[in-house]
Amino acid sequence: MYTVIGVDGLQYGPVSLETLKQWLGEGRLEAGSRVLVHSINQWKLLSELPAFRAPPAPPAPPSARRANGFATAGLVCGLVSLTFGFCCCNGFPLNVAGVVFSLIALADLRREPGRQSGVGLAMAGLITSGLSVLLAIVFCLIFLIAGAVGSAGRWHGW
Repeated sequence: MYTVIGVDGLQYGPVSLETLKQWLGEGRLEAGSRVLVHSINQWKLLSELPAFRAPPAPPAPPSARRANGFATAGLVCGLVSLTFGFCCCNGFPLNVAGVVFSLIALADLRREPGRQSGVGLAMAGLITSGLSVLLAIVFCLIFLIAGAVGSAGRWHGW
């Protein structure tokens, strides 16, 4: 049995648990209403009673998880290094940074799999950054070979 102080400031009771639930639904009580629990002879807040405690919040749906920041950075670096890599420095240092960020993101996501999302972003960043690194190496080799052939031809009088 319970005695309560309603939202109007008046004391009511003794009443049953079902009556408390009904009054809460009717707005005669609120979570902060004071309740005398007769079995322990102690005043408590209504929200402190086990029957009125809020259930634990459900886990966030996968769509509400935030993407890993390193995964996003890796993809951005990879895309920028591919896009602007042909005009300056073959994408360096963005392509290397993209590989590093993507690897950090993958390690982070494997360590705590349910906390964040972004495996796809990290993989895309790794692929674009890796492709940019490979293209940079190929272009450097082409220029080195072309320079060596061109200078060798000049020495022989061609």
